[in-house]
Amino acid sequence: MSMIQHTFSAEGFEHTDKLQKYVDQKAKDLEKYIPRFARVGAQLSIRISRAPKTKAEMYTCSLSLVLPKQKLIASEKVEHSYAALDVTMAELKRQLADYKSKHGKQTLRHRASQAIHSRLRPSDEDE
Repeated sequence: MSMIQHTFSAEGFEHTDKLQKYVDQKAKDLEKYIPRFARVGAQLSIRISRAPKTKAEMYTCSLSLVLPKQKLIASEKVEHSYAALDVTMAELKRQLADYKSKHGKQTLRHRASQAIHSRLRPSDEDE
């Protein structure tokens, strides 16, 4: 059972079952990159739109991931709808790595270092 909620919309082209399954799988795969504490409330919005008639078909994929303390947004423009989703997901995974390092649980080593430094510092009560 997936805890991350996601919505998908396709604009300017046919929304096929095959594409829906691909999007569902990508959303499920993304969950393992989200820290556990943030998964329950996470909401992913996926929008793929096809540019109006141009020489080459262009698809824009926009992803918005709402997490506790931050909203991550990624958008890419590519010539194929599936590729647009792949490239944009890669960007979102990179942003999630930054999110994890900023908001994730601190490592044991980091916590131990902080505890030692706090004991070495003179407290305000000693003055």
